[in-house]
Amino acid sequence: MLELLQKAPLCVVNLANNHIMDFGPEALERTLALLKEKVIHAIGAGRTISQARQELILSCKGKRIAFLAFTSDEPHVKAVIAGPDTPGCASFSDFNEVLRRVRSAKSQADIVCVSLHWGYEFHSFPAPEQVALAHQIAEAGATYIIGHHPHVLQGVETFKKSLIMYSLGNFFFPSLLSINGRLQPSKAISREYMILKSEIDDSLNIKSVIKGGRVSANYGIVSYSGAKLRQFEKKIQFLSAPLSGQDYGSFWINYKNQRSRELLKESMMEALHKLWFMPKGELLRTIRLSDFRRNFIRLYRILHK
Repeated sequence: MLELLQKAPLCVVNLANNHIMDFGPEALERTLALLKEKVIHAIGAGRTISQARQELILSCKGKRIAFLAFTSDEPHVKAVIAGPDTPGCASFSDFNEVLRRVRSAKSQADIVCVSLHWGYEFHSFPAPEQVALAHQIAEAGATYIIGHHPHVLQGVETFKKSLIMYSLGNFFFPSLLSINGRLQPSKAISREYMILKSEIDDSLNIKSVIKGGRVSANYGIVSYSGAKLRQFEKKIQFLSAPLSGQDYGSFWINYKNQRSRELLKESMMEALHKLWFMPKGELLRTIRLSDFRRNFIRLYRILHK
């Protein structure tokens, strides 16, 4: 992976996410060291909160470009947030500080890119709070606001002169075995991605092309073309349309309730998938009473909704 990232003339990676601390401070330290050794720029995580929040400013083709990255620290995201003397991620919970840093970056650069790890997993629309936060970040001076974490595609919006992509989907996220041996199958909805190719002129007008694709059954990266590309473009238009509606809050509540019911059913199907495909020895070794309790609760909720 490092060799692939090195092929880009300038490469910036966002480490502000809910998994960068999965293997502890030592693993974060090694990640930072390896990226530095390979001349790959990292933002969003560090040994302290000051380092995690620090903007990166690069020069490219006569323009100064600033990069900032933050993650949500909401309970459902479970990110480890850095402290004054402890490692972890930069959080956007102190939103006034985020806006201050965006304004500061804008005063030093022509273009400001803000990367946000946020939102609800497997939801195709952002929460109203995310839309409001993105608009404030845009007003503070961000040129691009790029979101991720939901594992699915979400809509795209132009607000003022800023481009907002609420979720890029998954570029590569196959089924996997967790550390305890549990099979974690990937959802079909989470096998799509989009890539932004963008140009910006001297007046800071953005010209963009969004490319889409998916992960194939044998884990190949397949770019859409022809009819598949047109279908993808219509999907992004569908996901984007409600964002400019007059009552997005009501739309979100209705969607959230419907999606919660769907996810309960999907969770039951995934549990059955694990029972069928997981090696029986691993299943017997890792199954817990809590698994039965959790799936009984899921079934009860499905039957009573």
